[in-house]
Amino acid sequence: HTGEKPFKCSQCGRGFVSAGVLKAHIRTHTGLKAFKCVVCNGAFTTGGSLRRHMGIHNDLRPY
Repeated sequence: HTGEKPFKCSQCGRGFVSAGVLKAHIRTHTGLKAFKCVVCNGAFTTGGSLRRHMGIHNDLRPY
């Protein structure tokens, strides 16, 4: 836990702890929303965002 963030975004310079987190961040610049909701056709930049969204269809609450 050194706080080091060696994976840098070439567009904004922000640093990240892993390549995967950087890859997800880059989608905020490209607008790519690769995660699609099969219920309402909503689109999201991360799988986590899609999972959270699915709660509205399943009547689940994150608390």
